[in-house]
Amino acid sequence: MNLIGKSFPILFLISFLPILISCSRSKEITAQTITTPNYELMAKEKFAENYIMEFNPSKSYMLCFKKENKHKDQAPAPLTYFIYDINNDSVLFEESIGAGRVKWLNDYQVEISLIPGIVKGDEKQEDTNLNYIYDLRLQKKLFTTNDKGK
Repeated sequence: MNLIGKSFPILFLISFLPILISCSRSKEITAQTITTPNYELMAKEKFAENYIMEFNPSKSYMLCFKKENKHKDQAPAPLTYFIYDINNDSVLFEESIGAGRVKWLNDYQVEISLIPGIVKGDEKQEDTNLNYIYDLRLQKKLFTTNDKGK
């Protein structure tokens, strides 16, 4: 009896130690899954691993666009991007256009610059409006005027 009484705590600990360890690991995995923000999950879903995320200055919105790896001999790739409202946990605007660039101007405006294709006939590249701004507060595109040389 004396031997069983002394070894009981050790047997008890050995029996339940694997259970305690496995429970703590499952909590770690669950915590990691929960902490991945929805905007990051959406970026991975849309663009796989090939994307860039940029936050506005106040970090209330996130701009995500597809990162294209191109060679100098290739034509520019189409621009696909979305703007995510972090506070409301939703996509505010999404667009896929011809080749171009996108960047934050301020907290509520994103500038989209299109890269021109072939200019036709008597058109001049300066005459075509290739830039616009998406205003998050108004939720619409604002086209800029081209005053160069006018």
